[in-house]
Amino acid sequence: MLSLLRTVCFYIIYLPKLFFTIRKIHGELKSIFNDSNIPQKAKSKLNHPKVKHRVTQYALIHVVLNESIAQYLGRKLTPSEFTATIHACASGPFFDDFFDEYNYSDTEIHQLLQESPIDTFNDIDTNESQSIASQSGKIAYQYLLNIVYKNVPDKQRFYTYFHQLYTSQWESKKLSDIHIPRDEKTVISNNKGGYSALVFRSLIKDPIPSEESNMLFQLGVVGQFMDDIFDLYDDYHKGLATLANHFDIDFQPIVSAFYKEIDRLNELIQQLNIPQNRKRNFQLEINLIIAAGQLACDHFISVQKSENGELLLKTIDRKRMIIDMEKWSNQFKMLTTAISMGIR
Repeated sequence: MLSLLRTVCFYIIYLPKLFFTIRKIHGELKSIFNDSNIPQKAKSKLNHPKVKHRVTQYALIHVVLNESIAQYLGRKLTPSEFTATIHACASGPFFDDFFDEYNYSDTEIHQLLQESPIDTFNDIDTNESQSIASQSGKIAYQYLLNIVYKNVPDKQRFYTYFHQLYTSQWESKKLSDIHIPRDEKTVISNNKGGYSALVFRSLIKDPIPSEESNMLFQLGVVGQFMDDIFDLYDDYHKGLATLANHFDIDFQPIVSAFYKEIDRLNELIQQLNIPQNRKRNFQLEINLIIAAGQLACDHFISVQKSENGELLLKTIDRKRMIIDMEKWSNQFKMLTTAISMGIR
């Protein structure tokens, strides 16, 4: 009972702070979307509704996470750290598209990992072999990444993790092979998520000791697993082999594997060399995010039960696999799930 009361009291105090952070994120994103220094075609690409939605989703996760990380370090994000984080979020969807939608070569992407000379931000060249959409996305990305580099506390550390993420993203192209062994699939997925988490942590000035690096890598593992769970149906029909769709008819083993990764994350949080109250606060804060993955798992298991115990991704209606996390009812379920996680 005491644990329940402490957990509820924590969220009563934390949620207003979270709402303030979310308002701040939306305000800063509005400034980025309206930035007059971005070339017009690139600005139009950045303001495409689908791109804006993806950027917003990136920011609501990673800015909130970096705020939580700063809290367990005993402080708040500095203005430069906040600026670097939110501009990294804004550049994220374009970086992903270089691998998927635009199908850049590994050499072309590698050249885009560092700062760009300011004179490269020209408007669209119609004589280029790349599509206008590709060029406009690249220009927006280069502009946003330059702002990250101007605000990042340690450029070399950031680049090192960014390069590891690039390598992991390139390796993830192997997931288009449906016959890829599960062990190899796990390594690819874990590296993609783990190095993504470390890229964002490198935007914060403080050194990263090994126990924190291990914990953050595992946090990225859980985050990537969650992404795969939410993209379960679409990835399957795109022909991508992920950890979440590695099953025939029974989704329960995937749920069990996901929960094991969460347990591992909680163990690593306890190994951090910080006061115990900061460990607990951080755990409760990220439980709000992880709860979304648990709700998705519950939803898919419910669908499976209604289908005579078989979740057949090949034939099931896509609408039945959608979980709208922007609905207030689902957000309330996330809170109650996070509370129940906090009292275990």
